[in-house]
Amino acid sequence: LLSSHYVYISTYVDQSYIIIIMSLLLIATVLAGYTALIYLLRKRHDEFLDTTPYLQTAAECHQFTSRYIYADFQFIAVKSLEFGLFKTYAIPSISKILYSTRELVDRVGKRYDDTDLLIREFLEHEPTASRAKAAIDRMNYIHSQYKISNEDYLYVLSVFIVEPIRWVERYGFRKPHDKERYECI
Repeated sequence: LLSSHYVYISTYVDQSYIIIIMSLLLIATVLAGYTALIYLLRKRHDEFLDTTPYLQTAAECHQFTSRYIYADFQFIAVKSLEFGLFKTYAIPSISKILYSTRELVDRVGKRYDDTDLLIREFLEHEPTASRAKAAIDRMNYIHSQYKISNEDYLYVLSVFIVEPIRWVERYGFRKPHDKERYECI
């Protein structure tokens, strides 16, 4: 009687090990296939960029940058812009203005949402589009009410240009191609 229970338990344990091993092999195969697919797609992408001439017009650069940001690195680009916005608050002259307006004390959510919406309008639409122009005009009007130095304007602008590239280089699933870096700047 004991030996028959031992055989049954032994068979059951052997079957569960086989199921575990087969599951692990399936997972390893899927991961290897995914890695190979990503490698081939990256290689094809780099070969395409190597044969593509540098873009000349603002519309071409905008189209390229939009694809780069919103297709390849959407999550990282959004997070880099969010953290970039916070980075600008560390500049004493900028934080002084923001504190005096109470924008970061009383209306933090509204300030963030308004900034996000305006930036998205001119990132998602070509520079000559009416929506992009309206967003830029609105942003210029809002900021014209305060004494903001040209250096502060340039710093904020550079943060929104450079931070997405830095974040992609640090946290992206691939490094940006030289042309992608050039076209985004």
